[in-house]
Order: sequence, then C-alpha cells, then structure tokens
Amino acid sequence: MKRSQISAALASLAGYTLDDALETMRQLGFENVGLLAAAGSRNAVGVLPGFFWNECSMEERSTLRDKRRTFGRVAVHAPFADLPLLSYCAEVRRLSQLMVQSAIEGAAFLEAESVTIHLETAQFQSLETGWAGLVEVGQGVGKYAALFGLKVGVETGFPPDPDDFVRLIQAIDRPNVGATLDLGHSAVANTRHLAGTPEGVTQANENVLRTIYGLGDKLFHVHLHDVRYEDWRDHREPGTGILDIPRIIAALDEIGYTRLLELELEEEQREDALYSSRVHLEGLATDGGDTSEDKPSSTP
Repeated sequence: MKRSQISAALASLAGYTLDDALETMRQLGFENVGLLAAAGSRNAVGVLPGFFWNECSMEERSTLRDKRRTFGRVAVHAPFADLPLLSYCAEVRRLSQLMVQSAIEGAAFLEAESVTIHLETAQFQSLETGWAGLVEVGQGVGKYAALFGLKVGVETGFPPDPDDFVRLIQAIDRPNVGATLDLGHSAVANTRHLAGTPEGVTQANENVLRTIYGLGDKLFHVHLHDVRYEDWRDHREPGTGILDIPRIIAALDEIGYTRLLELELEEEQREDALYSSRVHLEGLATDGGDTSEDKPSSTP
C-alpha cells in the first residue's frame, strides 16, 4: 500500500454539509475523497453529506467539480437506500436504474475513477431464483458506465458467502464491472451468529481474505474500516477491532491492488477517528512518511 491510495468517504462526516465535509477532509490531510451521490441518507450518527446529481443545477455541478479538484483521486457511491435495483415493482426498478445512471453521469463529470453500487435480490427471493436478474442488472449498469469510461464496483455483502460473491462478479463478465470490497460487510455477512467469539474473529478475517484472493484484478475499490468484537458493529476505526488490517493490506499488495483504500467510518468523534485512521494507515504504507504532524484544528 502506498500513501497515495489512502482516501476517506464524506459519509464518515455525518451531520456536516457537503461543503463543510469537503473542507474538513482537506484540513485533515486527505489527498483523495469518496463522494456520496445521494442526499438525505442516514447512519447512526446523523445525515450523510451528499447530493442527487439529477437535482443539481449546472452551477452547482461546476462548483462541486471545482471543489473536487482540490483532491487527487475521487470515487463515487451511487444511491442505495430505498432504491432496490431488483425490486418486484417494475416502476421502482426503473427509478432505481435511472438514479444509478444519474450517479454514473455525475461521476464522469466529477472525473471519478469508479462508482460503487449495491446489488441484491428482491426481498425474500433466494439467490438461485434471483441469480439471472443480478447478472442482467450488473451487466446493464456496466454497459452504461462504459459509455463514460467508468469502472463499477459491486459492493460486497451480498451474496454473503465470499465464493458466491466472486462467482457473481465472474458471471457478470464485463471488463469494467468488478467489486468494491467493504471490509466490514464481507467480514460480518455470514458470521453474525459468531459475534464476540474467537471462532467468529477467525472466520470474519478468512471471509475478507478469500474475497480478495478470489477477486484478484476484479477488485476495483475498497471501503476500509474495522468491526467491533462485542457486537460485530462495523465502520469502526481501523486497528480497534477484530480485523487484521496489516494482513489484509498485505493480501491487497499480493494481488497487485493499487486503487483507493477509502475509510468509511461511523464514529461519534468523526474528525478524531478520521485523523487517527489516516495516521494509522500511513504507518502501514510501504512508502512510510512523517506521521508526527500536529492534528489540524477542528472545523464545523
């Protein structure tokens, strides 16, 4: 891992406006950033800073691109809450696909390198029954993104088994469609019944490593965070939970992964957690660097 791969999602700054979140990331020393192409989404901390591209005026789009250019590399997360791409309802499916396409258009305008999507079967539908639909939708999103020269990362977590997930990415079989490895989602997807146990820790880490090695060059993006031992809560500050972050980074290096490692946190002490996480990752980077700088003063 190189320091130039370290990034952070604006979603780590719940409760901030989009402008304040961008400025805070800059002040915290992040050279790269992850944008959320959805407004009004929430996590346990608060409302996440983001935007719906179709609702942005041309002036707003240009202003956001100017601010984005203060960062080196950018990734975009497409809308996911309340927008199931494989809903039973045809109108919901159509709207969901249009919103993802809009996010792709925004990502291209903002000069992003990838777009992350969530892809799951309809509620109560088995993997086998919904398999063909998953493949078809994944291929469709990939085809649209290819028009803009963008890569699409299907986020891990569904299917919950690492081997099934890798099989899905292979079945979609488009050069610009791969995976976004969300460490926490991969770790806990099929281990929740083992939360707070040594066996669970072992299995959670194996899930992540199996996914990395199974995907190989189909791994396009990484959401990096940890999982708390007591209750299996993810999106924790790396180095504070059950995941063997150094081993995971070593595995990424082994497969030749050079894309972004995007911190995606859900901590109450948002700026402190982001700053500490950046310093922690820089300490693991092969190109090292001075991690002794003074912490920036707090912003909003």
